[in-house]
Amino acid sequence: MTVQQDLEPVITESLTKLETALLTPQVSGELDGWVQSVREATSELGSHLREYLDDVLHAQYVQIAKVDNELLTQVEQMIAEDKNLLCEFDGFVAELDTLTTRVPSAEKDELKVADHRQHLEARGTALILRIRKQRTAAATWMSEAFYRDRGRGD
Repeated sequence: MTVQQDLEPVITESLTKLETALLTPQVSGELDGWVQSVREATSELGSHLREYLDDVLHAQYVQIAKVDNELLTQVEQMIAEDKNLLCEFDGFVAELDTLTTRVPSAEKDELKVADHRQHLEARGTALILRIRKQRTAAATWMSEAFYRDRGRGD
């Protein structure tokens, strides 16, 4: 198996786990459990995300550029988005850390952190969507590079 074949299902599963953790309704009295579930899923995604971007997507960008240099603008945009995704992931982790420190003081009144939890949920789901969108963009431009009809030459 190639690195891409190995990492594709891993990143898919990691994204799904984080999405499930984020979207699981937070039951009264279970805030700590919800946060721990999100932390575990975030940690798993973090351990694979950088490797996926570097070893899978960047390899695809190189192929796209080799096959069709007219798509260099799209490749540059995807590379920039990869950097943005990593920054957003780091920001998400920092916000999750902040919420984690607030949980013990909110045990008796979880409404104190309800807005923070909801914001984290929205930020996390938006991040997941951006990562999925990036994967789709890379696949689309890869297909375009290899199969695009370039017209007839004279």
